[in-house]
Amino acid sequence: MSITSSSEVIRAQLSVNNATSIVGSEIMANAMGKDQRTNEAVRVTPTKSDLTDALEELGMSVAHRGKPDIDKIKARRGAGSDVNALSRIADYLDQLPGLPSEEKYKQLVDKLQQFQQRMDLSSGGSGGDGQITADDIRKMLAEYDGDITHQAYALERLRSEAMSQGAAPSVLAALDQLRAEFSRPETMRDIRAGLVSGREAHRIGDRFGSDPSSFRDSYRELLREPSPRLGPIFDTLRKFSLSDSFDEVIESFLKVAGNDLASAGPSSDPILLGALVSELSKLKNLRTVLKSSEDMAAKLDRTFPPGSGTVRPSGEEIASRLLHFAGMSVPGFTDANALLRGYEGEPPEVPVMLVNLLRNQHSLLPDSVMPSLQAHEQQSRLLLNLSDRVVETEEKAFGG
Repeated sequence: MSITSSSEVIRAQLSVNNATSIVGSEIMANAMGKDQRTNEAVRVTPTKSDLTDALEELGMSVAHRGKPDIDKIKARRGAGSDVNALSRIADYLDQLPGLPSEEKYKQLVDKLQQFQQRMDLSSGGSGGDGQITADDIRKMLAEYDGDITHQAYALERLRSEAMSQGAAPSVLAALDQLRAEFSRPETMRDIRAGLVSGREAHRIGDRFGSDPSSFRDSYRELLREPSPRLGPIFDTLRKFSLSDSFDEVIESFLKVAGNDLASAGPSSDPILLGALVSELSKLKNLRTVLKSSEDMAAKLDRTFPPGSGTVRPSGEEIASRLLHFAGMSVPGFTDANALLRGYEGEPPEVPVMLVNLLRNQHSLLPDSVMPSLQAHEQQSRLLLNLSDRVVETEEKAFGG
């Protein structure tokens, strides 16, 4: 599936922040005009394409915070004109508020222009034949922005302007090759995930003073799990101050995943998205696990103050381990014993108290958290065995 067919939502960004842009024919005609080796060029009429005109009208509406009315936008006949595409563009124009500035895009165009001019003069370059390559453009896009969705936006904008201004065939070929690479399923999933999470990422970034890319990357990470599970989901969300904003953070990811699932072109398999929504909903109802784990860590420290230089697992880490353990279908004793990591060398009464607290917390987890009733029973038996072992160790330490 190509970026065009699946993601006019990204191509739509052609006019974002472009109401006053000077990037146009003066730049692109020089950057992407005639092939100096073959003297070939793609011929277009001197005027801008009808699609470009319509996109500028949409861009003006965004710049002035107006709601674009597709019915009132003149649908002209011409290169690339597509009223359905314009409708999709109007729906998604504002989904990437964190796009790099217009000035940065202009720098990208200038860089492309200068690169092509150097290659024309040297008749060399990375391809050895005086033509710009997809790899050349890929490197420029990486310098423009590290986010794959923002790169896809810039790529589609470059290509659209190149088509409209009459680019040399070699330039269009390089753009199309890179475009095909961006259309690969895993890359397209990440592009769409960045698009659907763009607005919420910006809001959360403002709320917590964090980089919006952290939210977008976390959502992409959630979609890479072939089978969403509470433990890995919890670990992904831990970077967002769960102790202070548990409900708000999970609600934000639930909102994005729900919107993604309901969209016409979801970023991932609807079944996987449905499972992710289900697991996030479960996690939202498990706020007490985090609170209890933090209380557990605090109680251990009060009862048995850690020695100098001792760093014990935090409440969040304890909660993560418990959720990972609870999500195991066929756990073994090694998995149960891993709950005690970080307490090696502690007085024997510390792991005894910890295991008792863990057993109590595990018994309070709803059955829906476990893969099956059999898994729940197996986990409980393992925790009991672990308790017997640490008690035995304690008794030996005290001469019992």
